[in-house]
Amino acid sequence: MGTYTSVLLSGSTAGEPLTVPTTSVTLHTAGTASGTHDEVHLWASNGATHDSELVIMFGSTAVGRQSRYTVPTKDGFYSILPGLRITSSLAISAFTNTTSSSTGVMIVGGYVNRIST
Repeated sequence: MGTYTSVLLSGSTAGEPLTVPTTSVTLHTAGTASGTHDEVHLWASNGATHDSELVIMFGSTAVGRQSRYTVPTKDGFYSILPGLRITSSLAISAFTNTTSSSTGVMIVGGYVNRIST
């Protein structure tokens, strides 16, 4: 049976949600230890005056490695990633279509269950 350890997103400072810019920001990078998987849970909140698109990228900017979400304006946190498991230093990044005049209005927070076998 595996060992579960709850850890912060590697891109976060002290567990704070990360501000998502119009260019890519790394939310979390999986650990490198053999037999270790990171189960990533993410939520997004949009403080803009309009609904905004959030793009989550899994290790690449290729369209086939992206997931797109419409995050409603000023409506709290929405579950974006409900426990996808990653490994081998795979990075999860994000960007938004929210204009630069609205910088800092899309935030993403979460946690990781690190599973060691």
